[in-house]
Amino acid sequence: MSSIIPSYAPGCFGSAIAFQKTELTCKSCSFMGNCGPVALHSAELLRAKFGIAEPAFKPVLKAPEVVEDRPAFRVPQRVQKLLDKLDNGNFDVVGKLQRGENPFDKTMPTLRVACHLLIRLKRPIDRETLAMAYVSHLNLQPDTARIYARVAIYALTHVGAIISNDGLISMKENTNV
Repeated sequence: MSSIIPSYAPGCFGSAIAFQKTELTCKSCSFMGNCGPVALHSAELLRAKFGIAEPAFKPVLKAPEVVEDRPAFRVPQRVQKLLDKLDNGNFDVVGKLQRGENPFDKTMPTLRVACHLLIRLKRPIDRETLAMAYVSHLNLQPDTARIYARVAIYALTHVGAIISNDGLISMKENTNV
C-alpha cells in the first residue's frame, strides 16, 4: 500500500514510530484519523522487512473512508478579502517584482512597503524587519504592525511572489531567464 501524504500534513504523518493514539499531540492533530491506519501499515511493513514478530496486543483502528487532502483551514475574513482582491485584480505582482517594479506603488500601503523592502534591500527579510518598517513608515503600533506583516507575507506567498525559508522571505527568482 503506497499512501499519498495529504497536503499540509505534519512530518510525522504515518510514522510507525511516532504515532501514538493516546498521546496528546496525536489526539489534538487534525490528521489523526488518516494517520493511524497509515502508521499501522508502516509498522507492518517494517516488521515484515526486519522479521519482527507481531506484538502481543493488536491496536484497533479503522481506515477512514475518505482521505482529505487539506485540513479545514480558514483565514480570517479580512485576509480572505485581501486574497480575493489580489486574485481578481490586475496586479501582476510576480512579474512586476521580478522587473524591479513595485506592484502596489499607488495602492495597499502595507504591501507597498513590503515590496519596496524586497526590491531595494535585495536580500531576505524577516517578519520583524517588516513590522518595524510598518511602525516607522506607516505609523502603526508595534503589535498592529506585526499582524499586518504576517498578513502581507501570507498574501505575497499566496500570489506566488515570495518564498519563505526559515523565517526569512525573499522574492522568487525569475525562472524564465
